[in-house]
Amino acid sequence: MRHLRILTIAAAFACSATAAHAQQNCVEDFARLRQDAEKFAGAVKAAGERKAPPPEMCQAIRRFAESEAKVVKYLEENQPWCQIPPQVVAQAKAGHDRTLKARNQICSAKPVAAPDRPAKPSGPGIGSLSGPTGIGGGSANPTNPGTQGSGIFSTLGGSSR
Repeated sequence: MRHLRILTIAAAFACSATAAHAQQNCVEDFARLRQDAEKFAGAVKAAGERKAPPPEMCQAIRRFAESEAKVVKYLEENQPWCQIPPQVVAQAKAGHDRTLKARNQICSAKPVAAPDRPAKPSGPGIGSLSGPTGIGGGSANPTNPGTQGSGIFSTLGGSSR
């Protein structure tokens, strides 16, 4: 009978030691994953603050989304073992869903012109207006081709020919 009590007490200590060891592993594993996610989140924040070009911003948020997915997966798989509250897992999933929406929006965005450079217009440029229309002042005199000063703007100098 005495041996049975000793075995029961020893088993209880072993279980509590195993649970404490498991808790320690949970803390260490989660801390490592969270640290990686925070590093990539910092990279996204820095890229946003310096208005990085869309391809760079897309790459940064993709890396963050991948590391955040690892955190969510860890929380889901280890919830019972690590005694993670269900609301923590739900919050992590909701945050990851927002990250995925932002990633999809950023990575599918069409490139925009930088504020210091206007967007290049599509279609024919202004140079195409100086041809046979006479706007550029070239040889657009249909009665006498090859003569200069016969365009629309030649009248601005006082010449009416």
